[in-house]
Amino acid sequence: MVIGALAVGVHAEVRATGDVDVMVPIEDDANRRALRDALAQLSAVLLSSEPGGVDPVAGKDDLIRMKLAAGHTDDLRDVANLTASEQGAPRVVLVSMVLAPEVDREWARDMAAERAAYFDVSSRVRIAENTHLEIEARRSDLTDRQIEQWARALADRLEAVGVLAGADIDVQVRAA
Repeated sequence: MVIGALAVGVHAEVRATGDVDVMVPIEDDANRRALRDALAQLSAVLLSSEPGGVDPVAGKDDLIRMKLAAGHTDDLRDVANLTASEQGAPRVVLVSMVLAPEVDREWARDMAAERAAYFDVSSRVRIAENTHLEIEARRSDLTDRQIEQWARALADRLEAVGVLAGADIDVQVRAA
């Protein structure tokens, strides 16, 4: 099953990448060995997965969930493209995260603002009480659960680069 940027192109705007991400269920040892041998000849990378049904391209909802969980800049762009035509009730998203004590506050704000801009170009990011990073954004094309997935993925990314003291965050979604 195609799961990467090519799958996004089936549902929304095509984005060229240098690879093709696929998920292939393998239910018996002979098929598993044959696939590994074929991929080895191509110098490809094989990541394992649970055996299951075969779909040629991941569904739109599954792609959105995977992209939000990954949280990379290109993934968030893909989510915006996948959901651009879906308009629901406008909602405000408020996210608060505790900053790492030693982090440069301006750098932390700028990094968060760059990431949040892919979610909402008009998002606002500020440092509150010199201890918290706060983000306010608006979306009308995602479910509350998808919005929370985005916020948690953002926190994970910011924690990984030392911006946050931990991945604990407060996420509030309310009507705009």
